[in-house]
Amino acid sequence: YRGSPYCPAAPDLDNPNHGTRNGTIAQSPAGGRITGLVSHGDRVYVFTGGNVWVLVGDEPIDFSLQPWANTPGCVAHRTIKSVKDRLLWLAEDGVYMAVERQGIARISDRVKNTLDAMTDAERAAAHAVVCDERYFLMWPTGSVVFDLRYPEPTWSKNTSWNWRTSVCSVPYAGKRSRIFAGA
Repeated sequence: YRGSPYCPAAPDLDNPNHGTRNGTIAQSPAGGRITGLVSHGDRVYVFTGGNVWVLVGDEPIDFSLQPWANTPGCVAHRTIKSVKDRLLWLAEDGVYMAVERQGIARISDRVKNTLDAMTDAERAAAHAVVCDERYFLMWPTGSVVFDLRYPEPTWSKNTSWNWRTSVCSVPYAGKRSRIFAGA
């Protein structure tokens, strides 16, 4: 969608208060319910449970959704994070990271047993924050941390981080970022 929240089925593209619709995802074999959206660089990525799509085009009249590689979709929209040249998200079979000009890979094999123990409800309730170049993935009964500062995937576990929601503050005036969370 583009423009205001008003998106009629037949928008007037000359009216700046009208958005546009695109039904490509629902009509595709890998389609389904949209599980998340993220802006990354100059593109918008649309996640379903089974795939990832990229919005292509410059004007509403020529927008189209194209499948993005052969990539598993996202199970929880609050786990999708755009960090520098990286895009991270939780899929059904683990955490994935896409790095511009390098490709897409599942990066969570070192914490596979922990993630495999999650129930579907825990996956759906999962959320993530990025703080000090670390991807903190949390769900109602656990948490893991991926350190983005190293070339190889470096994972660790957090204990007693059973939070329902969280946010990372933006550093300013020499102060460090902080994570604030609610149980």
